[in-house]
Amino acid sequence: MIFSSLDFFYLFLPFALIFHYVVGEKIGRRASIIILSVTFYGIWSIPYLCLMLSLIAANYVFAHTIKRSKTQIARKSFLILGIACSLGALGYFKYSYFIVNDVLSMDASFVEGIILPLAISFYTFQQIAFITHVYDKSVTEFDPLTYFSYILFFPQLIAGPIVDYTDVERDLRKPVERNRTIFLSGVALFAIGFFKKTIFADYYSIDSDSFYSSISTQDIGFYEAWYGSFSYTLQLYFDFSGYCDMAIGLGLMFGLQLPINFYSPYKSSSIQEFWRRWHITLGRFLNRHVYRLFGGNRKGFTVELTAGFMTFLLGGIWHGAGFTFILWGALHGAYLVINKLYQKYINLPLGIVAIFITFMAVHLAWIPFRAEGLADTLTVFKAISTPTMLPAEIDITKVLAITSGLIIVFLFPNSLQIIGYQNNTRPLINTDHVRYIFVAGALVSLSILKLILIPHTAFIYYDF
Repeated sequence: MIFSSLDFFYLFLPFALIFHYVVGEKIGRRASIIILSVTFYGIWSIPYLCLMLSLIAANYVFAHTIKRSKTQIARKSFLILGIACSLGALGYFKYSYFIVNDVLSMDASFVEGIILPLAISFYTFQQIAFITHVYDKSVTEFDPLTYFSYILFFPQLIAGPIVDYTDVERDLRKPVERNRTIFLSGVALFAIGFFKKTIFADYYSIDSDSFYSSISTQDIGFYEAWYGSFSYTLQLYFDFSGYCDMAIGLGLMFGLQLPINFYSPYKSSSIQEFWRRWHITLGRFLNRHVYRLFGGNRKGFTVELTAGFMTFLLGGIWHGAGFTFILWGALHGAYLVINKLYQKYINLPLGIVAIFITFMAVHLAWIPFRAEGLADTLTVFKAISTPTMLPAEIDITKVLAITSGLIIVFLFPNSLQIIGYQNNTRPLINTDHVRYIFVAGALVSLSILKLILIPHTAFIYYDF
């Protein structure tokens, strides 16, 4: 179920809130969250709900076995077995067709009908994080209710953030309680995210989808390539930003503080900073479980560069089964290597120029991330690097749309700064004040009006 859909807003969310604050007071926060989350996922698919619950239960057994094992060999063996179980399921559902058809060039008809289970990439990584923390003893106490509610919590289940057990364990163990201030902060953040997704992201998606779907059938010029690619860069920004706002907002509405996952990433002055602001929890996971596995920064500069490149390459593969995602990951790996070499041997401050360079590098990498294939990617790269005369008639509306989006991205405060979420700065608004409740209502009303006129689209990260 999509957060930015009328079904969710008018049916599931009111039911969930009433159930949580009425029934949840009697059965407890964790039981309430499990029931609601199972219902949320089961609406999409009962068979894949059973798959997810089976994988989560198996991971719990592995974690419990690791905790009880007396020898290091046994602990490591069950850790490897647990990770292999999770990655095996992910590999089968997400990469079978790509490996058989594209890599091995074999008849892939026997795996062509496999449907990617919703959220499998995210709950797989969250399970791996949990079992690893049990292994290194950073998590020592856990129980089935807390563990299942931690993995299943529906606001973050489908597309993150990838939550550590310690991020939410304390909140999960608390009884259901009504806190007006926290609840209204959640409402405000949900409203902002809802507005971003339905008004901004869905608007840019029209021209972005039109552009990328026509690359192989039409001649793409310099102007069209830049406009189409910028449309996707802004669509993805507002789409993922909107989702993260809605996820954290829903978390607050149900009494949990989820970790920050998005923090004005296009304002970054280096690729390292970008990944400390974009999909923050994924970057945290990859740093802990992939970058360090390759040696990290502990074995010399060459190993550090290699580890960084390989981490981004695997990050690209995680995002999708296709050569375009491998290219996207390789580009970010190359950016990291270049940036680290610059910092080591030159390291001249560039100020605002560094922000521009980083943004353009990220923007260019989004082209293979979105393109239908490598051929389309090369077509767009060729078009944007081949200046031509501007069209006789320029659509000023499109120019203003891109300009307005960039102004919002670079000059406006982000949503978390507005409500003062998990930072030491004073919030820009008091979400408890009645006038801001009306503002939130107005944003939601405009979003709903748009959905009535034009149906919702899925969040981009739902595909991963």
